[in-house]
Amino acid sequence: PTPGGDPTLGIPKNDQEIKQTIIAYRNNANQIEVLTTEQNIKSVYIFDLLGRNIFTKEKINDMSLTTNELLIRNQLVLVKIQTEDDKIITKKIILH
Repeated sequence: PTPGGDPTLGIPKNDQEIKQTIIAYRNNANQIEVLTTEQNIKSVYIFDLLGRNIFTKEKINDMSLTTNELLIRNQLVLVKIQTEDDKIITKKIILH
């Protein structure tokens, strides 16, 4: 894809640009917040490093999501975010 992408010409944005429009972080209540600036979030899945799914939310259709308090502590989790155009971005977050 061409850097910068141009939807009028049918040139999609590259993956790096899509990653920069999605933010995922742990807040003080041990919840994970996911925010996007350009597209609605379709689904969010959170996995521990053993590959176990610890959180799933589908049919979100919003530009933000806050999970319930996650009961796991002191580990790295993978947050898999699917946008409404079916792009999948994975973020790493440390839970304390």
